[in-house]
Amino acid sequence: MAIPSSTRTDSPIRRTRSRPRRAGAGTRALMLTAVATGGLALLGFSQAVFASNPTYAIVGPSEWNLPIVPSANVIMQTGIGQVSGEVYDSRGNRGSIPSTHLIAGITRFAHLFSFKALPNTGFFWEVLVPEISVYGQGNSVSGLGDPLLDFTVYWKPSAQSTLGFQSIVSTTFGSNELSNHFWEYMPSLIGNVNIGKWELDGTLGGGIASDRHVAGTVTDIGNMYFGEGSVAYHVNDSIAPFVNFNYQRDQASHDTTTGATLPGAAPVFACAGPGGCHESVAGGGVKFNWGGKRWLSVWYAAGVDGENTVRTNALYLRFVNIF
Repeated sequence: MAIPSSTRTDSPIRRTRSRPRRAGAGTRALMLTAVATGGLALLGFSQAVFASNPTYAIVGPSEWNLPIVPSANVIMQTGIGQVSGEVYDSRGNRGSIPSTHLIAGITRFAHLFSFKALPNTGFFWEVLVPEISVYGQGNSVSGLGDPLLDFTVYWKPSAQSTLGFQSIVSTTFGSNELSNHFWEYMPSLIGNVNIGKWELDGTLGGGIASDRHVAGTVTDIGNMYFGEGSVAYHVNDSIAPFVNFNYQRDQASHDTTTGATLPGAAPVFACAGPGGCHESVAGGGVKFNWGGKRWLSVWYAAGVDGENTVRTNALYLRFVNIF
């Protein structure tokens, strides 16, 4: 595995959070592997940034405030800017790593529909296509990430609440340097409730992946578990500040031939070194509405706790248009 010269094992690593036990050589090596976690040099480089950002971090406020309509289309464009300069080691200590940057756009098209025979029940299918550019440490890679396919059924117990079941499949059709090289099925429960000016929105689920085949190595990808939620306060019909929270845990992966423990992985979020990992991320921002069918959300999110993964440090921008 080729590692850029800027990540040699004699590079200094600055501890940013103290623990009773000092980080040893193993911890320092783990931090350095965060910049080269894939089977190919550029693949590893790009995954250095993907190690951060829980998979469902792209979910914004009011995501599941879904109407029951005969037919409607939704276009969503999400922009992400991530600066990866810190990593959590296997004990949860934070340390510095050479900075890497990600600029990504996620284009989403969804079609909502319903049937008269099923009152208060709605459906939608969706296609998500990531456009990605990763650069830093003298390297860069750009292209399409793995597209995701989504089908969701939801029910409205009342006009102010939504419950649903979502099924997302991550494919392997992205650019070779940016693809995960495995399929993953991610079912989840979704919910939304409005209480006066307050709005609560959330997702809870997990993921099961196929094996990954790269450079003659077959990897058994561990399962992943996630949860996300947001709380918004609607000051008026146009402005709603909000806070959000994301959590994801990836189980360890394994080489199917040797049984060796490898970094856990999932769409977007991955472990920095061999074994499992997790991260808790908190953020906040503002949602701006125009006429009920268009809105713009902007928010910042950062890792507050984690283990064996690059720390999230990202800015998100999302535009939604219903037609």
